[in-house]
Amino acid sequence: MEQRRAAARAHAEELAREIGRADESVERIWGFGSAFDTRLAFRRSSDIDLAVEGGSTRAWKISRQSPWKVDWVELSDQPESMVRAIVESGVVLYERR
Repeated sequence: MEQRRAAARAHAEELAREIGRADESVERIWGFGSAFDTRLAFRRSSDIDLAVEGGSTRAWKISRQSPWKVDWVELSDQPESMVRAIVESGVVLYERR
């Protein structure tokens, strides 16, 4: 399963870069959940969890083409406790410079 987790992470990083290039309104993309937090169990059915700051529906549409199931959340729409958890244990996959 660790090889599958590594593959999910690599794909998420590639996906985040692709989205960042395609959508100039994306400020940051975070990876979180079992693909990024080794304290959580990663299973064959696990997905890739991404949180986006900024962006448009273009980011979501690009992720729908992924061979992985990708769950998106808009960071600004989440409760403060979820934002804190993502920022503390998540991984920044893309940041506009």
